[in-house]
Amino acid sequence: MALINCNQCGKQVSDRAQFCPHCGAPVDDKAVVDHSKIGTTLQTGHASTSMPKVTRIENPPKKRGWLPFVILAIVLAAILAGLGGWYYRSEQIRQQQLEEQQARERARQDSIAEALRIEQARLDSIAAAEQARRDSIEQLHQNIVNAYLTKLRNLRSTDSDNATHYFLHDINKDGIPELWIAGDFGCSCTRAFMYAGGALKQIYSGTGLGHSSYHLRDGTLLCHFTHMGSESLDKIVYSGGKVVEKNILKQEFFDSMDGEYNEVYDPKVRTYSSSDEGPIRAIFY
Repeated sequence: MALINCNQCGKQVSDRAQFCPHCGAPVDDKAVVDHSKIGTTLQTGHASTSMPKVTRIENPPKKRGWLPFVILAIVLAAILAGLGGWYYRSEQIRQQQLEEQQARERARQDSIAEALRIEQARLDSIAAAEQARRDSIEQLHQNIVNAYLTKLRNLRSTDSDNATHYFLHDINKDGIPELWIAGDFGCSCTRAFMYAGGALKQIYSGTGLGHSSYHLRDGTLLCHFTHMGSESLDKIVYSGGKVVEKNILKQEFFDSMDGEYNEVYDPKVRTYSSSDEGPIRAIFY
C-alpha cells in the first residue's frame, strides 16, 4: 500500500481508497507516487505527518475522429449505389420484357391481319370467279335467246309457210332447249337449231307434204307423219352431233283409200305461234 495526495485537498490518502477520508473527493488511481521521497523518509526514520507529493499525470483527452463517419458514409453510398444499380437493371429488364411482349403482340396482330387479308383475297377471288361464271352464263343465255329470236324472225319473214309454229325441246339433255320450227298444217317441214360454238347450227330437217305432229313419250320425242294413205311413227333422237329418225311404225294404204290413220294418243308437244316470242325470252328466266 502507498500513500498518495488527494486531488482536491492535497492530503495523503491510501492508493486503495476510493474516496478521500478528509474531503470525500474520489481518489484518482492514476496519481503517481514519488517513491524516492518515500524511501528517504523511511531511511531517516523520521516520522512525518505528510507524505511526499505525488504528481498526477492526466490522460490526454481523446480526439473524436471522422473516420467512422467516413466509413459509414462509404457503406451507405455503396448500399445506395447497389440499390440504384439493381433498380436500374430491373427497370431495363422490365422495359425489355415489355418491348418484347409488344413486339410479339404486333407480330400476332400482323399475322392475324395477313391471314384475314389472304382469306378476304380468297373470298374475293371466289366471288369474282362466281360472278364471272354468272356473267358468262348470263351472256350465254342472252346470246342463245338473241340467236333464237333472230332465226325465228328471219324464217317468219322469208319462209312464212314453213315457219308458222315453233316449240322448244332439249333433245341432247344439256339443260338448254333447242329451237324447233314447224310449218303450217299440210306441210311437214320441220327444222331444229342448236346454239354451239357461239352460233346456231341446224341439227335436223324433216321435209315433205303431209300432216305431222310431235309427241313426247317418256321424255322421247316422237314424230307422227301421215300422207296419202300412209303413215309412220318415228323416234327422234340426238346422236353424233345431229338429230336422226328411227322408224318404229310404218303403214301403207295404197290399194284402198278407206284406210284410217292411227292417231298417237301420247301428249302432243306444245307449239307456239311464230309471232309469239314470249316463250323464247322466258327460256332462262
